Amino acid sequence: MMNIDDELSGSIDNDIVTSIELEEYIIAASDFKQSLTVFEQEISKIDFSKLEVSYDKESRKITRLPASIASVRIEEKLQIFNEKKGALIEKYPEFVSFSTETSSKYFQQCIKSSSNVNNKLLEFGINFSRPVLKSGTVENYSSYYSLLPILSSWVGNSNYVELAIVAYENGSYSTWLDSRNTTNHSYITLTKRNGNYYYEGGGNSYYPVSWGNYPVSWIGHTHRDSSNPSSTDIATRNAYPDMSFKIYYSGNFYSY
Repeated sequence: MMNIDDELSGSIDNDIVTSIELEEYIIAASDFKQSLTVFEQEISKIDFSKLEVSYDKESRKITRLPASIASVRIEEKLQIFNEKKGALIEKYPEFVSFSTETSSKYFQQCIKSSSNVNNKLLEFGINFSRPVLKSGTVENYSSYYSLLPILSSWVGNSNYVELAIVAYENGSYSTWLDSRNTTNHSYITLTKRNGNYYYEGGGNSYYPVSWGNYPVSWIGHTHRDSSNPSSTDIATRNAYPDMSFKIYYSGNFYSY
């Protein structure tokens, strides 16, 4: 373990950062998140009209899900996550009162400091050691619940710039990191066809259509300091009449 960064040493507790409880909580949460993503992908592939149906001795209907669903072990992963969360809170009850931003600082610093956590996350295909670059990057998420942990971690990143968020009418999401983004501004371009707005750079790879084919439901971006829109935010909103805009701040979305 390394000591926490000097600029954070006065604001977060080094004992928590270097604790086994926090390490195990992060590992369990990441494992559950990855499993949930796989579970959602597998569920989306199922034709429920063709599932095998049988009846037990009391004539109760039993529907059998494919083996690929069971292999994800989502209930087991959730139970482990809850156990590790409970152990963390039992030892450090103050953790429950931390703001989203403060919690993110603990997560980021523990990940940065712990080789054990990094090695486990790499097994899940997550590389937190990779630097956050100001480059045009789109990431896709199958649900609101898979998006939220990413946003929470993002605002606590030491290399933070605003991150744009696209919500699609089918319930999926994209995030867009433009090379021009700064700590106070983000960029995104929509096109309008047949009365609907589309984000040509996005879409969702979990679904069998090309990116950009889903109508956009609303557009958002992250803020670190407040939920209030800037004058530039207002100008962007005015450029797209009839589109809803939101700001992600401190764990919540605020319409403007």
